[in-house]
Formats: sequence, structure tokens, C-alpha cells
Amino acid sequence: MPKFISGENFILVKERTSRKGDKAICVIRSSGYTIDEKAVTEPWILTQLRTVPKKDRSHLPDPVIANQTGDILKPYEEMDCNVYGLYAKPECKGIKELQNELAQFIKENIVNNYEKHALIGHSKGALIFAGLPLDIHTNILLIAPTFGTIMGNEELMIKTLDEYKRSKNIIQKALLTPDIALYKWVMRTIGSRRPIDYDMSINSDFILKELDLSYLSYHRTMLITATCPGGIFINPTDTFFRHYGKYLGLDEQADGMVELEKQKLCENLVDEVITIKATHPTVLGKAEPEIQKFLRGI
Repeated sequence: MPKFISGENFILVKERTSRKGDKAICVIRSSGYTIDEKAVTEPWILTQLRTVPKKDRSHLPDPVIANQTGDILKPYEEMDCNVYGLYAKPECKGIKELQNELAQFIKENIVNNYEKHALIGHSKGALIFAGLPLDIHTNILLIAPTFGTIMGNEELMIKTLDEYKRSKNIIQKALLTPDIALYKWVMRTIGSRRPIDYDMSINSDFILKELDLSYLSYHRTMLITATCPGGIFINPTDTFFRHYGKYLGLDEQADGMVELEKQKLCENLVDEVITIKATHPTVLGKAEPEIQKFLRGI
């Protein structure tokens, strides 16, 4: 395959080629980020510089995308896999449209070319893979899927922050005001406001009416969920998400972004469920041993 394949709703980027060629496991991995074709070849920092200052990102990548190289690919390097990164295009019409197009692509191009294959999704990527209408057996690993998160609805998130502040006494309100104002500014700055993001929000039409998890029964599956770690000796990212998660009710029995109960929406349809201590952005790295174990079972 070429360096990247551009569909109507997604971009598939070749991120690693195995020394074993087509005989090695082929992994499609995704955290559900949105990029454009230019972002595939330009330096990561340039993508951020042309995206973050813009409020209208209808034709631009997501802001502040985590670098998708290095440690992200470590489990697949050790297992010597072929790896493709799945990204939504800015013009993506929605998760359902992406799923339908991706399922057809996998049938025609992945299953026919690779004997062993797997889909490993984190966050929105896990939501995409969980409802993929694919009736050909593969292996699917879901990590902290966003089966409904307040982060997909900016207005609801800001309303929740305001309600949290109103519930405090006058001194607490004074102390909270600058902190919550900073958090609102950050969320407004990095918010994407795309159809694919609204699809993962709490009580979206997609989550309530269109998400079909029944195809998981065709596959070998595993679900990794996460809850915020406790204590004070945790990394800055976990500290940030646990701290601001409490304003949104997502610091306990949640990973700072998604409630544990919602992460487990598909638990009765998968073969194995594991819960680890991590926040939403750090669970992918902390799940590395489980990712390798899952790949060894293919």
C-alpha cells in the first residue's frame, strides 16, 4: 500500500512495515484523531501551529494532537507488526459513515492481504471499532472507549463547570473562579466541534440510536477500561485530568473524561475486561503489556 490512503471519511497512514512483510500481523490502530493529508507529511509542530490559532477547523486537523510516533508504536515494534494509523478527515460526515466505509475497506484490502490482523482502538478510535459493521473474523482491542462523554459537548461541559462552582460557598467560589476560567479557555481553544465529536457526546443520537455493538460477537475481543489513579506521586497528565475531572464528576469511577460505567457499555459482548489505573490520555501507554499479550494471542 502507499504511504497513506485517503477515503471519503478517513485517512489511513502506513506507520510501520514489518520485516516479515505480509506474513506479519497487520494492525490498524486509532485514537480517533482528525487530520488532513498535509499533516501526514509535514512536521508535527507545523500541524499544530496552523491549526490551534483557528476557531473554524472545518478543513483543518484537530488541535493539539499527541505525537503519534515513539512510545505509541513501541508495542508493535516489539511484535514486529505492520501498522496503519486510522484518522478521520476534517470533512468526515460522522462516525456511522466512517464505520461503513472502513468496514468495506478492511474486507477488500486487509483481510485479503494479511492472514493475521487486528484493530486496536483508544478513545474515539475504540468507539469507531466497537460498532464496526464487519462480519469477517478479526481481533479487536478497545481501550477506554468513549461510549458517551461530556467532552463531545462543549456547551454541556461549560454548564456543568458553572453548576459545580455555584454549589460552593462564597470563599470556595472565589478560589475556584480563576481555575475554572482557565479550564474553560483551554477547552474552547482545543475543542474541535465536528460531527464526529458530537457523535461521541453523552446522549447523542449516534450513541442512543445508531451505535450497533452486535458485530463484536464475530471477533476475538478485549476491553481495557480506566479509572483515575489515586495518591500524589503520579505524572502531570494524570494530575491534570484528575484535578479538572472533579469539576465534571469524572475523577472517581472515571478516567477524567469518561465514566467507567460508560466505558463498559460493551462488557457483555467481549471476551475479556480489564480495568487499570490511568487517566484517559495515559491509559494507552499503561496498557502496553496488555496490548502485547493481546497480539501474542493472534
